Amino acid sequence: MNFIKVLSIKLVLFGIVMFVSGCSHKKAKDVTLEKYRSYNVLWDSPGMNELGSVPIGNGQIGANVWIQENGELVLLLSHTDSWDEAGRLVKLGIVRVQAFPEEVSLNTPFKQELDIVNGQLLVRLGNDEKFTSLKVWIDANNPVVHIETQGSDASECEVNLDLWRKENRQGSGADLIPFSDMGTFKYFNPKLFADEIVPESSEMDDLIWFHRNAESIYPVTLKGQELGGYLEKNKDPLLNRTFGALISGENMKREKNKLKSVTAQKNHHVSITCLTKVTHTKEEWINDIKSLDKEIQAKDLSDAYEEHCGWWHSFWKRSSIFISGNKEAEAVTAGYIHQRYQLAASGRGTMPVKFNGGIFTVGQSEGSFDPDYRRWGGAYWFQNNRHLYWPMLASGDQDLIMPFFDMYKNALELAKYRTQTYYGHEGAFFPETQYFWGTYSNTCFYYQQEKPAEGELLKSASFPNPNNPYMKNYWDNGIELSAMMLDYFDYTQDSCFAKEYLVPVASEIMTFFDQHWERKDGKIQYYPTHAVETYWGARNPSTIIGGLRYVLPRLVNLSETLTTKKMREQWGRTLTELIELPFDTIDGVRRIAPAQEYGKASNQENPSLYPVFPYALYGVGQPELELARNTYLTRRIKSNKCWYQDAIHAANVGFAEDAQEDVVAHFTNGDESMRYPYFWKAENDWVPDYDNGGSASTALQQMLIKSVGEKIIITPAWPKDWNVEFKLHAPQNTTVDGKIQDGKLVELKVLPESRKRDVIIWDENFLTE
Repeated sequence: MNFIKVLSIKLVLFGIVMFVSGCSHKKAKDVTLEKYRSYNVLWDSPGMNELGSVPIGNGQIGANVWIQENGELVLLLSHTDSWDEAGRLVKLGIVRVQAFPEEVSLNTPFKQELDIVNGQLLVRLGNDEKFTSLKVWIDANNPVVHIETQGSDASECEVNLDLWRKENRQGSGADLIPFSDMGTFKYFNPKLFADEIVPESSEMDDLIWFHRNAESIYPVTLKGQELGGYLEKNKDPLLNRTFGALISGENMKREKNKLKSVTAQKNHHVSITCLTKVTHTKEEWINDIKSLDKEIQAKDLSDAYEEHCGWWHSFWKRSSIFISGNKEAEAVTAGYIHQRYQLAASGRGTMPVKFNGGIFTVGQSEGSFDPDYRRWGGAYWFQNNRHLYWPMLASGDQDLIMPFFDMYKNALELAKYRTQTYYGHEGAFFPETQYFWGTYSNTCFYYQQEKPAEGELLKSASFPNPNNPYMKNYWDNGIELSAMMLDYFDYTQDSCFAKEYLVPVASEIMTFFDQHWERKDGKIQYYPTHAVETYWGARNPSTIIGGLRYVLPRLVNLSETLTTKKMREQWGRTLTELIELPFDTIDGVRRIAPAQEYGKASNQENPSLYPVFPYALYGVGQPELELARNTYLTRRIKSNKCWYQDAIHAANVGFAEDAQEDVVAHFTNGDESMRYPYFWKAENDWVPDYDNGGSASTALQQMLIKSVGEKIIITPAWPKDWNVEFKLHAPQNTTVDGKIQDGKLVELKVLPESRKRDVIIWDENFLTE
């Protein structure tokens, strides 16, 4: 029986309000927040198990939360920085709180609300006379989970810890599938360590547990990739990394590995303080988390909650897209909002959100695997992860982009060292698949190799290139990263960012593309290269030529206060030494070619459309719109799920109906096994598949506004049967508020007002100035 009731746009917030503090009421008349509130998620029955969980988080700490029929609240806790000794992003543990005094039957009144406006879960069991209410929130400003209950009658509360990493053991080939670490267990067989629970004592009522990396795959990974010399001056990011939590409760005592109420009472408060830190000893980490918890407990709870709600309210007011007109329009609105909610709930840690589930995975659907499982393992995959971050520019969530940029900036020195070690020249490149510290995923270096002898590492047969044929000669991620950083600078005008991130990273990337290949007749020959993962051994692919022709002029035009004369001269020279973007003809139709020369396709991407997006050389408001449209219409791969970009490309060439159909497909692509409808289906990746929602978010934004140089084009691909109210960001710290009704733009507000002169309402007759 399906009890799910997802709140639609006209549904009214139900009254789980008896002990929620005043912040949500003080903001009740805010029109924007009221609109967002209508996309809260309501259920009238418990979630049963992890497949019925909902996500909450503060950007660093997360939890999949559900209520079981026995009245138990369950939290599957996670942390953005909980990397284990094998380089896997793993969970903290499961906490079970017996918060309800009775079981939840079909006859028991039950209401659950995922309140995205205030970043919390609210639950009410019972009727007006006899009830228990529950509030779970993860403080947006402090590393702590709060669980508050209120009842009509006094009851006891019990908290249990549930761990599954119970024994130290040696990893083996058998772990390759259940842990999916993409090669680590096949070649390294690292030791996997058990979690530890701090023994109880008469001096402590708290329950503390942790995982500590006593070993690390970092040194063997670097040595295996011929980068052992880098170990001499750089710290292992995994070794001694310790992560865990401290549970405490008001009027509660510890009994072995649980906390129990001292006496029955109407109100209960349980807090879970979480910490990830590299320490010399485990005792140091224990003292640190005790001090952290003491500091948090000293704060007034109601003040902390007020500030927590304030952060979420401020977040939602940054931007919005509310579409109406039919059921699909409302589904797209909900999908867009909940994608953004999940990234806000998990994207403010020191590490980027992983495309393959982030911190809200539950380890299900491919067998009886533990909660640490995720398909595609612990590495980041640039072509997937970028989709999470492109839409953050227009949504005004620039703070959420920074962990993505930080990862690559922090890996820059290793990337430069690798380039010099492998190829003997300057510059830097980033692999398509890399661990957060910057090395290739072990899969790429040891792909389909025989297991080496004991104590030895087998060098890739194609060293220094990776042996994985999809990754070999795949170089161009750094160009798109540079484009993203350039856009960030255009949006924010942050000169500090340009000096500390954009110029250092982009200059090294451009140096690599200047020095790595030979020249013929004065032109750089990018061969052998890949055109994304699809065309192997291509010559001068559009992904590189288009990317460099998009990025280099923008770098050259940066203020001379941000760059050096040497940089500008090199960038200008490289630009003159590029071949023209390759074109070809199919059935008499001229289009952008995938590359100057290319062979058979080995994957499902359309590299010929990269000069449309992410490199905006062609499309609406730019020269040769017909060329861009012909390229789109003759594309080889057509798909509107997962990381595919059809929706984005359709929006950029002004095909409103195609873009509309595709964003609907993306934002209704929830995994059928999951009760929360915005945990996107795995398709090629894992649940929740965040690049599915990210690709659609970029497309939806670009259906509404597109920036071309100084110009802001409104409604480049907006369908006539959808009404919309929106607020989005544009370059030069600009915001655009608009309303489209019955196919007409009826309201438009642009701030600062000086940017109004740059606005163009899209008309098919307008191609370029």
